[in-house]
Amino acid sequence: MSEDSGRLELDGDVIQYTSTTYPDWIIRIADIRIIGEATNQNGPFADDYVLCFCTGPGMWHEASFYAEGRDSFLTALGARLGAPLQLCLASSSDFASRILWPVEFVDKPMFKYEDVPPITVVDRLLGPMRNWQTYSDHALEALNK
Repeated sequence: MSEDSGRLELDGDVIQYTSTTYPDWIIRIADIRIIGEATNQNGPFADDYVLCFCTGPGMWHEASFYAEGRDSFLTALGARLGAPLQLCLASSSDFASRILWPVEFVDKPMFKYEDVPPITVVDRLLGPMRNWQTYSDHALEALNK
């Protein structure tokens, strides 16, 4: 968890995320196509668990799982969407993701992770050090609905 994991709020028809560490953003609920959760290997030195709000192909906003107001925000947003938004990746310390909404895609992976091919000798010796994160086939299907 970082020094400032931010604040997540539902204000009328918009979602607002503010932080001194991460980029601030505002999106309209009507623009959200997919809501998900994802984890990575950044912990414990940086936030390693994020909520993801997809607004289109290749476009998503992230808010730290550790953001102030998260639980009340998820309860209120779930009520607005007519479906509970239940988080399940708290124990993950690796790359993982899952769709929370829309309901027909719940529990499906939101992203796929592909190791970047090694370029240098050092890369080959140390193994994969980073990856490409792209939408999963399930997320692409949800976007095309």
